[in-house]
Amino acid sequence: ALLWMTSLVCLLMAGLRLEQRPRAFMWLFLCAVFAFLAIDEMYAFHERSEHVLGDDDHVKLLQWVLAGVALAVIGRVEQVTPPVRRTLVIGYVIHGVYLLTDLGDGGYFRIPYVSLYWLQWLEELLEISAMSVYFAGFLLLLGSATNSGRRGHRETD
Repeated sequence: ALLWMTSLVCLLMAGLRLEQRPRAFMWLFLCAVFAFLAIDEMYAFHERSEHVLGDDDHVKLLQWVLAGVALAVIGRVEQVTPPVRRTLVIGYVIHGVYLLTDLGDGGYFRIPYVSLYWLQWLEELLEISAMSVYFAGFLLLLGSATNSGRRGHRETD
């Protein structure tokens, strides 16, 4: 549900940026990406990539790198306030720790002294936490974009 809600926030951001086509397109693209990730989460397509890639961890590693690129682009294109930036960076860090726990189950390396049961539990907890913090950051960004739009209308009135 968090991925679907983040997709909706991106769609709303695109709606706020209609007069600026490149920015609106960026947000529509992100909307589609989050919708795809939500569908992937429901049907676990990335789990089936093991036959092609040898390990689904490669896909998760690529997602983390692309998330960093997307956050950097958003930071350059949008007027990101410090609270929004901090929230998105925290989400990215949690995403990275999630990735380390996922890679540490034996696919890339083995995290010592932690049973696979607890490691998988921690991995799920970190995945949900990262999604929650990303959603909060995008929601804060939507709020700041909405507020700046209101201020612009007040100044022209």
